[in-house]
Amino acid sequence: MNKDIALKNHWSNSDDTEIGLWKDGRIPYLLDEYLMNHHKGIILEAMNDFHMHTCIRFIPYESKHKYYMYMKKGKKYSTYPGINVVNNKTEVVLDLDYEHETKRNKTKIKTQTKMERLRAIRHELAHVVGLFHEHQRPDRDNFIETIQKSCSCTLLINNSDWNCNPLTKISYFSMNKNIRNPIVTIVDTNISEWFNHVVDQESITFYPDCFIQKDSQPMPIVFKYELSNYDIQKIKKLYNCK
Repeated sequence: MNKDIALKNHWSNSDDTEIGLWKDGRIPYLLDEYLMNHHKGIILEAMNDFHMHTCIRFIPYESKHKYYMYMKKGKKYSTYPGINVVNNKTEVVLDLDYEHETKRNKTKIKTQTKMERLRAIRHELAHVVGLFHEHQRPDRDNFIETIQKSCSCTLLINNSDWNCNPLTKISYFSMNKNIRNPIVTIVDTNISEWFNHVVDQESITFYPDCFIQKDSQPMPIVFKYELSNYDIQKIKKLYNCK
């Protein structure tokens, strides 16, 4: 999997990572005209997972919307976390034609299933909604450790890659008439008050090929394809879903 966070300064281990939440959980979206119809269908199916389990609603973009999500095809999976207050457009790049290479009888066979595409899109949408990588929790070193240097984090060398480092502080905010309104600041001492008390290894944002629970034996690597129960709980809490 390619690196999926578009901007290093938003997901690095700097002093403060800021994530803007969408007003009333409504996320206007615009799909690039060059996306194929069957790809658009997979995107809408991924969105529906959020509709079913949370108060998040992806709605078609209209000119009246100031902030919106723009989804396009590219050579990687990447996104901007939350609303983009710089240019108002949260861009999501989807490598929908990406294919895994495997060798069978000395012949390279390329495959990417619909479920793999769904997982990747749900992963990016979770970031758009406001979830950071589960393995980047400020308190993650209490629960997990790295298991290999070549994995989904990419360029992981001695745990120095910015897509995998634990975050120091995450500040959530909302926008009202161009004014930032602080919601909560999460650090290692209060994260359990907002999210689950341990690292959720079933999260759609977790990289199971990079990390393992401390003091445990390596287990088969299994990527989850849907939002976990804790993912759903986190979204509901951030957006005060009823």
